[in-house]
Amino acid sequence: MKPRPHALPFVILLATLLPGAPARGVIAVPMPVSKVLRDSQTVLIGTVARVIPDRGMVDVRVGEAVKGKAGSERVRLLMEKPAERATGATEGRPVVVFVAKPAREGMPPALALVHVGDAWRKAFPVRGARAPIWRVGPVEGQATKGFPGRTAAVVAIIRELLKTGRTRLLDKVENKVFQGGVKRLARLDITAPRALTVADVNGDGKGDLLIDTAKGCRLFLASADGYRDATQAWCPWGVAGGYSAFGDVNADGRIDYLQNSTLWIHSGAGFSPVKSPLPTPVKLRPLAAALTDATGDGKPDAVHLAADGTLRVHENSGGAGRPWRALPPRKLWRDPEGPVSAAIGDWGDDTRPHALVAWPKRIVRFSLDPNGPGPAEYTRLTGLGAEELHKAFPNGLTGARTTTLDINADRRPDWLVLTATGGLLLVNRGYGAFLANQDAGIPLLPGPGRKVPFALTPATRIAAADLHGDGFEDLLILTEDGTLYEADNTPFRIGAGRKQRRRRPPDR
Repeated sequence: MKPRPHALPFVILLATLLPGAPARGVIAVPMPVSKVLRDSQTVLIGTVARVIPDRGMVDVRVGEAVKGKAGSERVRLLMEKPAERATGATEGRPVVVFVAKPAREGMPPALALVHVGDAWRKAFPVRGARAPIWRVGPVEGQATKGFPGRTAAVVAIIRELLKTGRTRLLDKVENKVFQGGVKRLARLDITAPRALTVADVNGDGKGDLLIDTAKGCRLFLASADGYRDATQAWCPWGVAGGYSAFGDVNADGRIDYLQNSTLWIHSGAGFSPVKSPLPTPVKLRPLAAALTDATGDGKPDAVHLAADGTLRVHENSGGAGRPWRALPPRKLWRDPEGPVSAAIGDWGDDTRPHALVAWPKRIVRFSLDPNGPGPAEYTRLTGLGAEELHKAFPNGLTGARTTTLDINADRRPDWLVLTATGGLLLVNRGYGAFLANQDAGIPLLPGPGRKVPFALTPATRIAAADLHGDGFEDLLILTEDGTLYEADNTPFRIGAGRKQRRRRPPDR
């Protein structure tokens, strides 16, 4: 049956939301917010004024028309199906209504896209109503791929587009990574590494290696000739293990180190411990740590995350002689099945730190802010269903190695999850959304016509470092016998008859 003429524009709009064949070598969203905004006749931003769940009714107070004319101070949304009545819409939360252009000039609007309760929905007008009423239902296909994030983020993206004509939201990325190949970098005098961390310890712009072993901490400084052992001069904390993180806590331009309950301050020629320890949950299995601003005052705080979901934050005192205040501990989750790995960083849409946590069968994001958004499952992060994650890792994520890296030189953290059977790269789009590259592990695993000089075992460790000074972070792989490899991530372009390294893109 053919669609009615007045419905054609929105049918075309919805068709573009369905999954299509991406450009070769590129992962791209099917319908970015910028296109929805451009193809709309009217765009209204409002807030939820009232919710009547049993009637499926949401009244919206229109705050402004950022495109077109509002025509009314109120809009009513009627959920068509009982399952849709649990919209997640609550009073005071934002709502965005994108009204499609009519098929012919002078005709009333036929359809709309509504973002309410942190989800996309399609809407049809109720004819003859004194005030605008829209019957709302789910969007078929995979519309959430365009942007799977929260309604508040959609509002921020619209304002950014209207102000500058562009957005920091990443809508496409090359899907080929680590194309520079794998090569051996060094043979280090260690065995059975338990952890590998990279940081510029001596301030020369190169990534140095901090390696935790059963016999203690080892530090290797990067140089033009490889890596030299500087453990005796720089590594006074002995056995590392447990919680470990680098960061500049006193804004002196030098990297400081958090190791379990002790904070080590960089003095310029070494590290000195602060006098007051930071108590950690010693009886709980460590999962992740960070020196990051968890309180919003601009100073890096000490963050400890245990495998049982216990989060502890020690607030930066801002002074060398003042103790760091311990905030009340919180439980981010209660799950008898322990997570595999976690990373703390700028993974959300509110500039505050979040934790990305991998379990054997799922990946979830948690805000470190007690007043922040709730947990976000894989669909909220990527717009893909959980079945896509299971397809990428049919044997689950048990034993996965993970690392944070900047895969595309946009100064945003991305997350690589690697197992012996596959790899997943969550490319940070900004605003709490990610593009999922499920082929990221191919260059790192043996396959038809492809040999790899190492095997991923439980003792293999990975970390990221910008080895070529181009902003594209490469992958370091440290094997059980101490051999260090590089998976070169620098993209190449063809020019003047030869391959040339691509430089860091300009700031957005």
